[in-house]
Amino acid sequence: MIDSAICLGAIEVTAWTLGIPSSEVYGAATSYSELRIERSDARVIRVCTGLSCIANGADDIVVALESATGSRAHAESNDAAVALETSACGHLCALAPAIHVDGRWQGRAAPESAAAIVAQAGAR
Repeated sequence: MIDSAICLGAIEVTAWTLGIPSSEVYGAATSYSELRIERSDARVIRVCTGLSCIANGADDIVVALESATGSRAHAESNDAAVALETSACGHLCALAPAIHVDGRWQGRAAPESAAAIVAQAGAR
């Protein structure tokens, strides 16, 4: 699993190095769905909800993954084995719809593969 948590000390050092307030660095760091300030033990499955992905069925994938994981996207649960999230853009428009499983983007996802995606993430 990829640990993408940013420690607050790194935010302070970055702000000092750039000569800007740490609140600006914090704002930039928290605006990206791939980055976190708090560590989580959950495996992350992220579905792109950009225009191309939505047009090609990303909403159906979210519903299928919610059913397969038993949790809703962006649910605040610390004990979940998998965290289901959406992302504004995965930058794989030509391969839409795209999903992100433990640090790797995959294109041409389908709702029918939700169970396999969850198994790949080690959720069940």
